[in-house]
Amino acid sequence: MPDVTSVLERAAAAPSEPPDVDGPLRRKRWTRISIAASAFLVVFVFAVLLVTRQGDRRRVVVETPPTTVASPTRATSHGATIEVLAGWHASDEPLNYWIGSPFELFSISTVPLPPSPPNKQNDAVCAAEIPNTVADNLPANGAYLWITLWRRLGGIYQPKPWIGTADAIEFARNKYCELPNGLSLYSATLRRGAYDLSISYVLGPDAPLSSRAEMNQMLDSLDLSGAPPTSPAGAAVYP
Repeated sequence: MPDVTSVLERAAAAPSEPPDVDGPLRRKRWTRISIAASAFLVVFVFAVLLVTRQGDRRRVVVETPPTTVASPTRATSHGATIEVLAGWHASDEPLNYWIGSPFELFSISTVPLPPSPPNKQNDAVCAAEIPNTVADNLPANGAYLWITLWRRLGGIYQPKPWIGTADAIEFARNKYCELPNGLSLYSATLRRGAYDLSISYVLGPDAPLSSRAEMNQMLDSLDLSGAPPTSPAGAAVYP
């Protein structure tokens, strides 16, 4: 016969509730709910971060301040006028004052050039009569435009007709005038109506390609109607 004490101890240790038959199913449901809740939380956090970043997005905007394009200035000499582009400078006085024909109408350069020394019989760098101040002061990236006008019977020369715009002018490289500092000289003698002109330009070794186009633009603006004509009676009687 079993001991009464052991029977009572077993009865006290036995569970007072019925067995948990649905425990495994309940644990599965909680697992699914936890997974769904975690996924929702991840999506929610990502959405919050995305909206926050979009609302706080920083864009780098490069704004070019409005610029005012400088207008050309008009230079006048002996009744002739020319439009001088921004970035170019017309000399206030002739840089070559010692030649009577052709005489200087305009000296225009990309930098202000100091005047030639006064009262000199000749201050040219070579036989092409380019003033020394050009050779001495024009920078490597500079350009210089020299426009001269012939007087009637002022010399022996063979002009070519100036037809159309200045970009059609055939300037020849002057190989007989060796300029210092790598400068190069190009020249042309032209007839435009009743006017005969000798035009030269000097380029530094690093002068931009736009220099020639800008010089052509200025030459196209050249107005000689008020200047003393090489042929007073007009080009028709001046072969």
